[in-house]
Amino acid sequence: MVEPFTRAEARRLARDLIARGAYRFSVTHAEPAMIADAIMHVEVLNAIDLGRPHQAALQADGTYSYKFTRRDIGTAITFKFAGTVPVVFVIRTAWRMRRRHD
Repeated sequence: MVEPFTRAEARRLARDLIARGAYRFSVTHAEPAMIADAIMHVEVLNAIDLGRPHQAALQADGTYSYKFTRRDIGTAITFKFAGTVPVVFVIRTAWRMRRRHD
């Protein structure tokens, strides 16, 4: 498999990896961001599983980041590979989307 994945491919791969428990949260960025916004792990996994996938974005480190959003939660993940097959994904960050009150 070659990156960047389409939105449909990213969703399918992420769902498969969630079902296998093959994901982890970044302790240097995702976990602190989740604590700051009072976000639970299950909310992030639901955003990935049921949310809207966005187009892949190339990061400065050469990896692709895939954003998923659902109602009030957003998250970005990166797939990690064994050869050419994604075997796990890392939740890079998560945030609570604020509604504008104009």
